Amino acid sequence: MNVSFPIDFVVTWVNSNDVVWQQKKAKYEIGENESRKNDEIAENRYRDFGLFKYWFRSIEQNASWVHKIYIVTDHQVPDFLNLDNPKIEIIDHSEIIDKQFIPTFDSNTIDWNLFKVPGLSEHFVYFNDDFFINQPVQPEDFFSKDGKARDTVGQSIIMPIEGYDHTLVNNTMKINQLVNKREVLKRGWKQFFSFKQGLPVLLLNVFLSVFPRFTRLYDAHTAYSFIKKDMATAYGILKPELCENFTEKFRTSDDYSIQFVRYYQIVLGHVKTRNMYFGQTANTNQPDTVKRLLFNNRRAKVTNINDKNDAAEEDLAQIVRYFEQRFPFKSKFEVGQ
Repeated sequence: MNVSFPIDFVVTWVNSNDVVWQQKKAKYEIGENESRKNDEIAENRYRDFGLFKYWFRSIEQNASWVHKIYIVTDHQVPDFLNLDNPKIEIIDHSEIIDKQFIPTFDSNTIDWNLFKVPGLSEHFVYFNDDFFINQPVQPEDFFSKDGKARDTVGQSIIMPIEGYDHTLVNNTMKINQLVNKREVLKRGWKQFFSFKQGLPVLLLNVFLSVFPRFTRLYDAHTAYSFIKKDMATAYGILKPELCENFTEKFRTSDDYSIQFVRYYQIVLGHVKTRNMYFGQTANTNQPDTVKRLLFNNRRAKVTNINDKNDAAEEDLAQIVRYFEQRFPFKSKFEVGQ
């Protein structure tokens, strides 16, 4: 039996080349120290260098069964987008985020409010605009027949290297306050100790199970399956902290990320396992790796193109050429098709 319920896709996008948006962002980043400008406010966190249309082409080619696609933006519309396509809907930040918190340039604030998208199905998949479906996928790749979210159910260790890693600590701290780890492992041992997820995940789960508290849960960098009710409940649990964080225009060390919702679904037992290699990442300063993922990797169904500040213009141009080779035909989501 196949999945019998609708599944929507939600993608967040910003046109960093929009002068109005640039002026708005510049107004609020005045006074921010240089370290934050090189991390939380860095250009590569917002840069759009022409790949977004290929996101839609990858959907049409590999996931045409999707019910609806919601594009969440800040008063922006991609110029290539066919708004007459019945599957497409533009959602402005003002439709889901309380007006006292906008404008916002904090991806965490945007992410945490996605469950408020009007008309959103109970089961949805969240994409950053740099996650591309590179192989044919079925609804069962994202949700089980009984409505559970597909995910990699694993433990990990926090190894901080950037400011964003504060959120991993915050997420894990709150999970440890909410649940007893040993009870979670006992109840969900078939998920945590499934060899099908990949040997590295299994070994981490075995090794880290001796610790009395979670040190982190495994964070795959891929598209995430969410149950709207679970996200709303998680939002309610953290609402005082979240609303305080929403007052900040950019990421801060106090933020909780949307990964917390994944953690919450996992400890509730609302997930079914998925292989750790379902999604894989290539950086923009390594175009040859991007090429290998796009053309020679059949195991990874979702490819993440992680933008790096030190990527040269030629690197970015080469990656665009690779995407044009991989997805050369206009989709029905584009004008003129």
